[in-house]
Amino acid sequence: EPAPPVTEAELEKVLEFMNADHVDDLLEYVGRWSEVGKAVDNANAFSRGSMGLEREGTMLLSVSRDGVLTVRVSVRKTSFFFNKDTVASETCLVDIREVLRTTDAKGKRAPPKYDAALSARQAQEKAGAELSA
Repeated sequence: EPAPPVTEAELEKVLEFMNADHVDDLLEYVGRWSEVGKAVDNANAFSRGSMGLEREGTMLLSVSRDGVLTVRVSVRKTSFFFNKDTVASETCLVDIREVLRTTDAKGKRAPPKYDAALSARQAQEKAGAELSA
């Protein structure tokens, strides 16, 4: 039997939990699995670290029922001409299914904690497929 849908109250608990205790994980998700992370990587390839994601101001705004995280992240930009940092707030989307894969788009291996979550999810899916067959 499939699990019941996630309630609004449960989604709120996820937001509270991630924002209170896992901002560093959110930064990793954004850095590895979002368009903002790709933009930071591309900028840094040519400018030796002129952009970075900042912990301050980073927050999970919402989680959709299909596993898409909406994250507000602070992006630091350093101007080489004026030697001045500016910080801008960006909103981006991260598909949690991408996070749970064993490698990201760059071929980097996901951290072991994500491998464990993926293994558990695959076991559940396999058990569900066997029951329905």
